[in-house]
Amino acid sequence: MTIMNMKQDRIEKEIAAIISGALKAHRSVIIQDFGTFSVYHQRQEHRQEKDGRILLDPPADIVTFTPEK
Repeated sequence: MTIMNMKQDRIEKEIAAIISGALKAHRSVIIQDFGTFSVYHQRQEHRQEKDGRILLDPPADIVTFTPEK
């Protein structure tokens, strides 16, 4: 691996860490001319199967990306 590749890899990891940290704090990340990363909280849901069983879907934080137009 060349020095240039190592620097690029470190930069990519740092950018990913910044975006990840903001999303964990439920803040949106807007990258100009690219798009927006955001998080929404999906509530717990339940549904009943045809055989009578009830299935529970646990709550979850969902990451979304909206590209810039």
